[in-house]
Amino acid sequence: MQTDLHHNSISNSPDDLHTQAVLVEALLPRITRHLFSIGPTSFTADMPIGQIRVCMTLMKGPLTLTELSEEMNASVSAATQIADRMEKAGLVVRVVGKEDRRVRYLQLSEHGMQAMLASQKDRVFRTEQALASLTEEDRVQLLALMEKMMEAVLRTEATDQELPHA
Repeated sequence: MQTDLHHNSISNSPDDLHTQAVLVEALLPRITRHLFSIGPTSFTADMPIGQIRVCMTLMKGPLTLTELSEEMNASVSAATQIADRMEKAGLVVRVVGKEDRRVRYLQLSEHGMQAMLASQKDRVFRTEQALASLTEEDRVQLLALMEKMMEAVLRTEATDQELPHA
């Protein structure tokens, strides 16, 4: 299905792979922006995007600053600066490694974890509202296609193809 990006109308399906890629590239950020936008009363409303990314990454578990910088595709010094600000704000804590006491990990504080769980709850609620307008069959199909798309993205990343230059 082709979506008119300005009028949200649906017309016949484009056959051209490039056209389909352009449509997906335009739709995904719009969907994300609408479902995951931060409301003015949200805890994360005043947080810089870098800090939100760190919090979302640390929800999976503690990381060293090197691991965090690799995950965020940033320098260790940039990750350290963000971590320092977040520690002062009470969002993260540094903990000593259990197996190697020389290793320090960054993890969400209780306050940081509670804030991120509340934000996640808001995102799930907005997503649930949007999904409610679809049939059960459409929801199952949507999830299956999103999983296939994620697998395709990961396979594409694994081949380390070079991006075309404009």
